[in-house]
Amino acid sequence: MKVIDLFLGILIVVVGIVLKIYSNFSGNRFVIRGTSIDASPVVIIVGVVVILIFSAVKLKNRFK
Repeated sequence: MKVIDLFLGILIVVVGIVLKIYSNFSGNRFVIRGTSIDASPVVIIVGVVVILIFSAVKLKNRFK
């Protein structure tokens, strides 16, 4: 579990940096929970991937 937590932490940091770079280059922004991020397909895909990872981890824990 520690490795997964570390991986998720790194992933969140990377996503944060990418979002910051994207928001600097693009004027297209929309607000999620008070945070302004770029409304690009990349952001949506990353969000879906993170949700899938979390649900997979939960399922794995349930079937141990």
